[in-house]
Amino acid sequence: PELDPERVGVLGISLGAIVSSLALSVDPRLQYGVLLLGGADIAHILWHSSLTISVREALRRQGFTEARLRERLRAIEPLEYVTPELGERVLLVGALFDTVVPTVDTEKLHRGLGSPPMLWLETGHYGAVLVEGRLLRIVSDFFEKRFRGEPFVPPTSIGAPTLRIGLMLDQASGLQVAGGMDFWRSNTRGDFYASGFLTTRGPALFAGWRGPLGLSPGLVAYPKRTVP
Repeated sequence: PELDPERVGVLGISLGAIVSSLALSVDPRLQYGVLLLGGADIAHILWHSSLTISVREALRRQGFTEARLRERLRAIEPLEYVTPELGERVLLVGALFDTVVPTVDTEKLHRGLGSPPMLWLETGHYGAVLVEGRLLRIVSDFFEKRFRGEPFVPPTSIGAPTLRIGLMLDQASGLQVAGGMDFWRSNTRGDFYASGFLTTRGPALFAGWRGPLGLSPGLVAYPKRTVP
């Protein structure tokens, strides 16, 4: 009895956001939804996600291509169900540097929903944990206002540190593990950026271009030497 069946919403995260977009499209009991770090075009996600390498290889061994997989998954593809009208009832949250649910697939869901206002996190897929408290307050504010019949305008972004961790290969130190934080980006998407890194061989500065597949060519500066 403490629940109001006339005011039901859904929050989905990652795969949960993909499922929630489908549920919102077909279940009229769900009035509002928050889709956090989700996307559309499931075949593209499976074929390009950094998290599905083993799945992808298994599908290839079974003779699948991305196009064949897309046809097979059509019955559960969000783009077959979402509409611009649904976008008026949804808060969409994406990550600018997502490789698990690639950013391009979040943008596909955004367009399928009629390109409503959305919130971008300046992180990758797991970076939302850095701003979890503020993000949950925004989600709560969305549901509270919409169920009261009031408009909700999300912030365009949440300031969060963009952290990087991976392998660095350069002429001075060879291959090494490096982790660091951006201190400059040329634009919101960080097509060109500069980061301070701690590597297994000491501190370094890196400036480069955001390339495909998480690779970034550029220059790394050590205390006494700068190399590609």
